Amino acid sequence: ELENIGYNVPKVYFFSVNKWNISSETILKKIIFLFHGCQLAVRSSTKSEDTEDSSMAGAFESLLNISCDSKSIRLAVNQVISSFDNDITNQVLIQPMVVDTAMSGVIMSHVLDDGSPYHVINYDDKTGLTDTVTSGSTINKTVYIYNGVSENDFDSEYLKIVLRLVRSLQEDFPKIPLDIEFAIDKSYNMFLLQVRKITT
Repeated sequence: ELENIGYNVPKVYFFSVNKWNISSETILKKIIFLFHGCQLAVRSSTKSEDTEDSSMAGAFESLLNISCDSKSIRLAVNQVISSFDNDITNQVLIQPMVVDTAMSGVIMSHVLDDGSPYHVINYDDKTGLTDTVTSGSTINKTVYIYNGVSENDFDSEYLKIVLRLVRSLQEDFPKIPLDIEFAIDKSYNMFLLQVRKITT
């Protein structure tokens, strides 16, 4: 529903494990129709993720840069499902990959340890990949931004865009500490990949 209130969220197609078991061929045709020519993200969405008590981030398989053909999609979906428990109502999400990425990362709206009023931005502006921060596969940059700061204090257009995203989300979800995954392309378009409540 985030796209309905003005956020640029990559298109999502989702289905349950049960539906995949019953009609995988129909689902494959639908995915290829919707995302023809795109590289895909095949992501987990289980009932145990993003609860009040725990995010379970990284506990289940998510695969990136999957080719949009039947064989590749089937293998990826089966691999994601094999990381789930036996609940057939768990879901798989399919999205197009963000291309020409200039910056990607994770924003905490507050400091994780003590909730102090600084936005903590861990980001990668070198590799062009969208998962280096979440996977911990590279050394990334971290910036702390006081939440009362003025945009005029920045010389980085990318950080201004990040600050606008955090402030907009905080207006829509007041008094909730947020964990935000984002990507910005080389044309300065912001993509909101995921947002959840900080559960620590």
